[in-house]
Amino acid sequence: MKLKDINKKDFEDFCLESEYDNFFQSKYYAEIKRLDNYHTYFVGLEENGKIYAAALLLSKNISILQKRGFYAPRGFIIDYKNVDLVRSFSKELINYVKEKNGAYLKIDPLITLYDRDNNGNIIEGGINNTKIVNQLKEIGWVQEDGELSYPLEDRILYKLDLNSNEDELFNNFSDDIKKIIETNNNIGITTKKLEKANIQKLIDIIDRSTIVVDNLGISPSNYKEITNILDNHNLLDITVAELNIDQYLEFLINKKNTTSNEEIDKKIEEVKQLQYQYGHSILIGLTLGVIYHNEYYVLIHAANLVDNNLYPLETIYWETIKKAKSMNCNTYNFYEIGDKIENNKMLKEIKGFNGNIVELVGEFNYILNTYYYKRSMKKQKKAYY
Repeated sequence: MKLKDINKKDFEDFCLESEYDNFFQSKYYAEIKRLDNYHTYFVGLEENGKIYAAALLLSKNISILQKRGFYAPRGFIIDYKNVDLVRSFSKELINYVKEKNGAYLKIDPLITLYDRDNNGNIIEGGINNTKIVNQLKEIGWVQEDGELSYPLEDRILYKLDLNSNEDELFNNFSDDIKKIIETNNNIGITTKKLEKANIQKLIDIIDRSTIVVDNLGISPSNYKEITNILDNHNLLDITVAELNIDQYLEFLINKKNTTSNEEIDKKIEEVKQLQYQYGHSILIGLTLGVIYHNEYYVLIHAANLVDNNLYPLETIYWETIKKAKSMNCNTYNFYEIGDKIENNKMLKEIKGFNGNIVELVGEFNYILNTYYYKRSMKKQKKAYY
């Protein structure tokens, strides 16, 4: 078997047949990362015209001496249970990276470590891929211990299976989530699709939001170009939440008429101030979703909490869950929610949707130059924080 550069079509055709196929190992993500000046490579392990393993590699200079860092995001695409194949592919990849003056190759495979329930408990008799972890270590991959890592490759994902009808999905939500969605409807929080032509609104919401999670790993200055790329390939779905301030005020006044107290009076005055400042309505949340191979990924979410009693994201999630189902998606992927399960703030907020916690095996590095590897990781971590 021999490693070679392959074209995008051959790469995509191979990935489509793999259980590890994902948006971050795609030609579309490569196009997005080139906006941040990454070099991109599509490589495959081939024999007699057949591809047995493949990877999208991202690369960037990390020193004035042209040393380069390499990264296969959520990759590579291979049968990880075939140890000999993983060993051969690893060897060929490392030689490839060496030839291009690489200091290290980073991977964070889309491999579930353990099956866990909605509370984070390991399911007895479920998936346990510690054997794959040990095999990667034996080959020479070094598992990141967290000292140098930075949280762009979080291990914990959250997914919702969409193989139920809408009523069943909604009824399976917790009482708290159902109550929030109902209350949002009563006070005037609605959602709508944001068209590409109005993309400046996305930037404006993100700029003034108090909560922002961005799983694209891209500079905000490139948001316009990103949305162009995704929209041109029919992958983009931006949904915004809008608060009808007049309806919210009317809701509170009606509530005061039945249960008047100082807190409601105070809230009415606060909403009147919102009305004075913003007029009849204001955009208070958004999600940027990507539809890729029957999976809906939430890659950016943001909330502008003009009022701490408002929860716009829950309504956006529900509306986009219904949208994903209507588009024949099998999975709604809230995507990265952190690098640990304990005391996970986002998990506490979304677990009421009754999805599945997915714990991945984490980040591994094949280090060719320890000095430049450590220097690069420390620099990236500093830049992130």
